[in-house]
Amino acid sequence: MQLSIIIINFNTFDLTCKCIKSVFESIKDISYELIVVDNASEECSPYRIKELFPSIILLPQKTNLGFAKGNNAGLAVATGDVVLLLNSDTEILGQAIEESFQYLVARPNVGVVSCKLIYPTGELQAPCQRFPSIGLELLELTRIQKLLGRSRQRIMLGFFFDHEHEMQADWVWGTFFMVKREVINRLPQRRFPDDFFMYGEDMEWCYIIHKLGYKMMYYPKGVIIHHVSMSSTAPYYFDKLRAMRNNEFEFLERNFGTGYARTVFTLRSLNYLSLIFRDRKFYSLAIHYFKRAIQ
Repeated sequence: MQLSIIIINFNTFDLTCKCIKSVFESIKDISYELIVVDNASEECSPYRIKELFPSIILLPQKTNLGFAKGNNAGLAVATGDVVLLLNSDTEILGQAIEESFQYLVARPNVGVVSCKLIYPTGELQAPCQRFPSIGLELLELTRIQKLLGRSRQRIMLGFFFDHEHEMQADWVWGTFFMVKREVINRLPQRRFPDDFFMYGEDMEWCYIIHKLGYKMMYYPKGVIIHHVSMSSTAPYYFDKLRAMRNNEFEFLERNFGTGYARTVFTLRSLNYLSLIFRDRKFYSLAIHYFKRAIQ
């Protein structure tokens, strides 16, 4: 089997079905299996998905395992030489999967590849990222980044990068996360770290894979629509922000020390404070990060 695709479903029946349909329509020339892990959805029976798409492998769970553990459940039965972790709230455009697959397997030193993500409106998202650092926060705070010209894109990535050309990243979003089996085989217990329930696990995975000597690449030729966080309801915003903040702090603390993590978060808080003249919402974000920095 050349490719295993793992999709986590949690109360996103319609979107998951649309995603699966787009996968089937997209892939023509490589062998693949499609694994759907249902994280104890209450919306409807996951077996409805199996009825509509009999060829999929359905793994219904008794409890909501979260994103990382859910993907590990899929990984336990996956047989592909390459594994694609694909969000349920995505739609494949063109041959994005096959193009990304061919790009990945042709490059021995590349362990992970992601592709261009767009909103349904066509607006770009920013899946190509640098690891959070004191240096990057200082560049933004002092506005020195404005003097970097076009090199700013390569140095800073994120929303400073136009996402229109190939780029080596520190980490890429787990929305479309295509990874070689040889990389997985070098991970402890041949599975992804899954101590984060949701958010930040993709950054952690890429950090570990980077230490194994592989590159993370962003490849813009493949394009997918990403509806963004459709498995959560509107009131979840601050819960999501809190989880992202806490997991990022833990990532920094674990790998660089508590002092480093607190410094990054303090500088980020100051960055948000410097932007309140644009929008008052940055004040609440500044407080949010500062509180975590001093806990």
